[in-house]
Amino acid sequence: MRFADSRVSRPRLVPRFAVAAVLTAAIFPFTPSLATESKAPPGMTLEEDHLCFNGKGSIEEVLGACGEYLKATDADTEHKIIAHGNRAIAYSAIGNLDAAIADLDAAAELDDTRAAVFLARARAYGQKKEFDKALADLNTTIELQPTSAAPHILRGVIFEAEDKNDEAIAEYSAGVEKNPEYTPGYVNRGTLYRTMKDYDHAAEDFSKVIELKPEEAQAYIDRGWVYVLQDNLDGAEDDFDTALELQENNAFALAGRGVVKSRKGKPTDGSADLHLAIKLEPNVIEEIKKLGVE
Repeated sequence: MRFADSRVSRPRLVPRFAVAAVLTAAIFPFTPSLATESKAPPGMTLEEDHLCFNGKGSIEEVLGACGEYLKATDADTEHKIIAHGNRAIAYSAIGNLDAAIADLDAAAELDDTRAAVFLARARAYGQKKEFDKALADLNTTIELQPTSAAPHILRGVIFEAEDKNDEAIAEYSAGVEKNPEYTPGYVNRGTLYRTMKDYDHAAEDFSKVIELKPEEAQAYIDRGWVYVLQDNLDGAEDDFDTALELQENNAFALAGRGVVKSRKGKPTDGSADLHLAIKLEPNVIEEIKKLGVE
C-alpha cells in the first residue's frame, strides 16, 4: 500500500467491484516453485523473462505473451491456468469482460478446484451486473476456500448494489470475522453504515482501518467526514490534518478542514482551504454533498 500516495483520496461513496481486482491480481502471479515443471520458450525462463508471468509487461504485452504461451503445444497445465488468469486480468483492465470470462472459463475447465478462478469470474460477472452468475461463483469460492474473507466482501458488494443493505452488512461482517486484518471489509461496511446514517458504527469501522493501516490517508478522510456528520468538529479537524500530513493537498481533506474551520469560527475562516480544494478538484463540493453534508 502507498504512503503519501500522489493519487487523490476521496470519501468512498459506492461499493466497487474493483475490490476483487487486487485480490485476483495477487492470486495469478508466476509461482517460482513451478519452474522445475515448466517448459519456457527458447532462450528464456518463465520465472524471469516471460511477460505473461513476470509482471513486467504492459497490458498489450501481457495479452500477446499469454496468447503465444497458450498456443504452445508443450505448455504445462499449471502454467496454462496461470496464463488464462493473467490474461483475464489484462482483459478486465481494458474493459473486455467477455474475453476475461472466456479465459476464466478455460481455467476452470483445466482445474475446477481453484477458488481464485471462481472469485475472479464472479468479479467480472459483477461488473456486467450479472449478479446471479456472480453469486453462484462466489458460493463455489466459499465452498472451495471456506476461510477466505474475499468472497464475502464481494458478495456484500453485490447485495449492496441490489439495495439489500442488511444482507450486505452481514457479508462484510462475515468477511472481517474470517480475517480481522482484512481492511476492505471494514471499509465497505463503514461506507454502508455511513449511507445508512449509522455514524457510530461507521466511525468504528474507519477507526479499525486506521488502526491496521495508520500510514494511509484515506481512512482519516472517511472518518473525518463521519465526524462532520456527527458534529464532532474537533475529531474531524484532527483527522483532516493527519490526512494532509500523509497526502499533501488532498482536495477532500482540504475541503473537510475548510468546512470545520467555517463551522468552528467565522464562515469565512475556511475559505482558503475550500478555494484550494475546488481548484484541485472542481467537483469536490458536489461529491461532499453526496455524503449528506449540508
